[in-house]
Amino acid sequence: LINYTPGYVREELEEQPLVENPELRELKKQRAGLVSELNRSKIELADHLLEPPAKKRGTPSRSQKEVMDDIAVIEGKILLADDQLEKLPSEIRFDEAHAGEKLLKLNHEKKRFLDCIKVFVCNSKAEMCRLLLKHYDRPREVIPALAMIVERTGYVKLEGGRLEVTLRRFTDREIDYAARHLCEDLNRMQPVTLDKFHLPIRYHVQ
Repeated sequence: LINYTPGYVREELEEQPLVENPELRELKKQRAGLVSELNRSKIELADHLLEPPAKKRGTPSRSQKEVMDDIAVIEGKILLADDQLEKLPSEIRFDEAHAGEKLLKLNHEKKRFLDCIKVFVCNSKAEMCRLLLKHYDRPREVIPALAMIVERTGYVKLEGGRLEVTLRRFTDREIDYAARHLCEDLNRMQPVTLDKFHLPIRYHVQ
């Protein structure tokens, strides 16, 4: 039986395409968060500098100095992020962005080849069923009957320049009868091996 996998054969692209640098995207996200944090701290500083209404006066959560120190730290982080953003490339290769995993392409030529094999196998199976039905009068069971015959174990022997293929006999009389006559039909086609020797093949049941 042919192990046929439907679908396309995937192959690695020799030249990986450029994609957006994920490190750059993450750094921009972090910078945006720092900017938001800086704005909140500046609003908090403004609350310290502006005299609040008497009814809204209360003890602030942080002192003015703590807020100003925090603003200085955040601004330093933003400057560092800006410096890193300038050094990072905007695009990198796909495999670099995905931990070495390479982008694949679909091999259409191999798929067409596999499709041809599948069609050939399907047509061969249909023809074998047609031959078998001449000796097996159960159309609904012809496919499993054919499978029993072609998957039957046996012996192969080179004798007198001819390849003798002998199948073990079947306990089911109908299958055994059909298998013997199917072998006769195949032998009348004068099959040969597909190698350079083109040895004639003879099928029979033990």
